[in-house]
Amino acid sequence: MKKKKREFTPRQKKFIAAYNGNGAEAARKAGYSPKCADRQAEWLLRNPEIRAAIEKRETKTINKLIMDREERQAFWSEMARGEVPRTKADHRLRASELLGKSEGDFLERREYSADKSLVDLFRSIAGVTPEDDK
Repeated sequence: MKKKKREFTPRQKKFIAAYNGNGAEAARKAGYSPKCADRQAEWLLRNPEIRAAIEKRETKTINKLIMDREERQAFWSEMARGEVPRTKADHRLRASELLGKSEGDFLERREYSADKSLVDLFRSIAGVTPEDDK
């Protein structure tokens, strides 16, 4: 049987919304007594449901701030085409380079023959020369 998720009290909801790393401050903002705000915050932060709600809220906030792949590519495309006002040529070039890299246009491919020993193969990949051993 699945455990029923209980609702947060209004003050708990305010605490979750106000929490920014400082529990006592968030407790005061949520309406808890200033005298016991630090103890109340400690108690609230030990509650796994409240911690999960804070983490969920922070994840949503962070996701809004970070561009996803499509947004980056659209921005780089606008920059490369000169659609962004006052875009310098070197910025346009850099934007087209970043767009190309994101699409895999500049993948470095190496071919190795089977006539080398594995040791020689790994040395060549790592860039180690026989002179380095001396």
